[in-house]
Amino acid sequence: MYEAATLKTEAELEDLLFREPSAIEPGIRILSRQWNTDRGPLDLLLLDEDGRVVVAELKLGEDDGMLMQGVDYLGWVHENLEAVRRAFEKDFTIATDKVPRLILIASSFSDLLRRRASYLRDDLEPSLLAYRAIEHKGETLIVLTEVEPAERLEPTSGPARESDHREYLVGEDLRRLWDRCVTALKALDPQPHATGSYLAFRLRGKNFAALHPRRQKIVLGALQDGGKWEYTRLKDEADIEKVVEQATAAKGRL
Repeated sequence: MYEAATLKTEAELEDLLFREPSAIEPGIRILSRQWNTDRGPLDLLLLDEDGRVVVAELKLGEDDGMLMQGVDYLGWVHENLEAVRRAFEKDFTIATDKVPRLILIASSFSDLLRRRASYLRDDLEPSLLAYRAIEHKGETLIVLTEVEPAERLEPTSGPARESDHREYLVGEDLRRLWDRCVTALKALDPQPHATGSYLAFRLRGKNFAALHPRRQKIVLGALQDGGKWEYTRLKDEADIEKVVEQATAAKGRL
């Protein structure tokens, strides 16, 4: 039996992640916790499977200031990456030729923070992970779910062509995935509309789904109950069915 649990402090959240770093992502390892920098103690310093250093900033609840705080720590790590490598070289191999990553972990993220995150350049765009704490057989466990950054506001220069979004993506594999997604969505008989930052799919003049090209990934936006939007990263051909399912449900909400 699983029951929702409530964490009272950030230290509790940090302890759970320190004990089970794979909850953040498979293969990730802890380098240090509360690592001292001249900008304050860094919550978790991690190393991913590719040898990239990862900065994890933790908050118990929504906190719009955590993005800039995390970017500040990320900047420090980037500036001192060789020193970080030397500090852990006995036990870990750190790739100093790869840009460090940022992960933000909180119970939820505001639309403002998600939009701000979307404007960081692609190699700095943070991963946003929303946590849930659960109790099972007297033990507290942590579950993390990826949250996509919000859609970027349209440029004042006006709509783009549909083909511009496809060409913005890097690599033919990603462009083929884009083509398959577009074809699947057009089969729902919508009114496609290219904006400056995404390709919208409309019914009676209202958007129910949108494909967002993010240079090295594709994000699907789907209308939810109450007028909110849910964003899902599309990774491969297996996600096409997910695209159709979410878009069909969103279309039915109009």
